[in-house]
Amino acid sequence: MSEPRIEASLLQLEILESTALENLKNISHIVKTTRDHLGVSIALDDFGTGYSSLTHLRHLFVDTIKIDQNFVRGMLDDPDDYAIVESVISLSHTFRRKVVAEGVESEQQGIVLLLMGCYVLQGYSIAKPMPATEINDWVMNYRLFDQWRFYANAELTQVQAMIAIRRIDNQQWLLSIKNCLYPESDTPPNWPIMEEGKSHLGRWLKQARYNRQYNESWLEQVEYYHQERHQSANIIMRQFNEGQIDAAQLGFTLLEAITQQLDELFVQS
Repeated sequence: MSEPRIEASLLQLEILESTALENLKNISHIVKTTRDHLGVSIALDDFGTGYSSLTHLRHLFVDTIKIDQNFVRGMLDDPDDYAIVESVISLSHTFRRKVVAEGVESEQQGIVLLLMGCYVLQGYSIAKPMPATEINDWVMNYRLFDQWRFYANAELTQVQAMIAIRRIDNQQWLLSIKNCLYPESDTPPNWPIMEEGKSHLGRWLKQARYNRQYNESWLEQVEYYHQERHQSANIIMRQFNEGQIDAAQLGFTLLEAITQQLDELFVQS
């Protein structure tokens, strides 16, 4: 039954990227017809999980790209997930599509996504599923994170945005180690990436040297503390695995100081 008081453009249909793989030609025709004749917008859901994502962007007349939540949830800890999210956002901008990040469950994830150029977020950090009768109260009482509001409106250069992201993943890396040393549940959390060249900061340092966007002396200082950070962390992990819990927790104090020195260098950039 039609509803004349509601514009068709306010309705959005989602297509799973894996579904679009099955018959791209027919689905492309259906999508275009739905948009052109009914005025309904179309979103490509779980984007990044298919094998031919670029083909989908070229041939599907979708309005919105939704980044798969598994990549969003893992991006602060896994540089590969981060790279996929970054690429999807860049592709969405290139093909002039709106982009939505699914599965945002923390304030930090939201900040990084905003810094990467994704301004529409979806996930439990905003709201969990609720009955329709509760939506009005939620809308009236919802309060945006102050940092989300700040970064959504901040006019940062690409370099400034990248430094802000590095500060967040520096703290996230430290937090992951703290959670291992002081677990709050029976299920022990995973250690972060301990090989310095494979961590977020290690990958970024390699790229920063290649691009020559930063002062060489400053980069050398960052690299020095980055190496100190990983050396200290690996000692802590070895002590912890050998049952020397007190020694590992004592070493964490030094690791906090090194992380703070790194953060101060980022601020000085």
